[in-house]
Amino acid sequence: MWETGLPRGYRARPPSREDAPQVAAMSAAFELDVFGNTEMTGELLLDDWSDLDSEQDAIAVFAPDNSVAAAAHLFNHSGVALAVYGYVHPDHRDRDLSTLLVQWAEQRARDHLRHAPADASITVRQFPALPDESGQRMLAAQGYTRGRGFYVMELALDEVPPPPDWPEGISVRSFDFDRDEQATFATLKTSFQDHWSGLVTAESFQEMIDAASFDPGLWHLAFDGEEMAGICLSEMSDGSGWIESIGVLREWRRRGVGLAMLRHAFGEFHKRGAPAVGLSVDAESPTGAPRLFERAGMQVKRSYVLYEKELHNLEKTPSDQ
Repeated sequence: MWETGLPRGYRARPPSREDAPQVAAMSAAFELDVFGNTEMTGELLLDDWSDLDSEQDAIAVFAPDNSVAAAAHLFNHSGVALAVYGYVHPDHRDRDLSTLLVQWAEQRARDHLRHAPADASITVRQFPALPDESGQRMLAAQGYTRGRGFYVMELALDEVPPPPDWPEGISVRSFDFDRDEQATFATLKTSFQDHWSGLVTAESFQEMIDAASFDPGLWHLAFDGEEMAGICLSEMSDGSGWIESIGVLREWRRRGVGLAMLRHAFGEFHKRGAPAVGLSVDAESPTGAPRLFERAGMQVKRSYVLYEKELHNLEKTPSDQ
């Protein structure tokens, strides 16, 4: 078990809500060391944890003085991928705790595989910060393959954002579950069919609706007559705006629908008093999404790199027996 590798005097357990201030302080120290700035708070961390089974999908490592030395949590994407987010306090960097967090995440992946068919696999995805070269070297040494880059982009909402300029014939309204569930799922799945992750499933869509942060008033749907042309699915996170997904169907692209939906969302966030709005985007998006967000006034705040590793069920398939 991975716990046997803990340094002497260190211990690990799932974090509780009462641990959130300590875990947030550790994460803030990591961000200050890597990025030179941080906005991490206990409230923001609890928001991240709101959709987790923290007993199963989060871990905190405590130093001999009972301070939090490292922590990680993961999100299970429909049983085919685990997205892992781990941090180590700079004062404990030399204790190899980042490797232990990786091993913990892989153990959780194998736990999932035990209940899967014998030939199943699961992908473990880690997202080290671009400046964190030592973290990237560690992942490469653990058998992870470097993939694409990602940007976290942000727009400050100090002033009223420009109003949307809707293309002729395009209208917008908020999501209504009974009326829009099936069409919204279909539009999300189709508009992201070329996305690198390929993770838009009925299960992942239901997870978005079941999330504690779900607010139908922040799910904006663009229509051309009765046909849905695009979607912008957003939420509030620790008082700020966050755009989870924005997609436009092919036949309506390059007509200004995406930019209009962004500005519509910015305006709604401003009305709600959000100081800023952010999102995460594939730096190599085939649709040129980063350029769209730049035109909307957003700027790159942080850069990350994807490292991933595929794990296979250790059980033998019938053909192997």
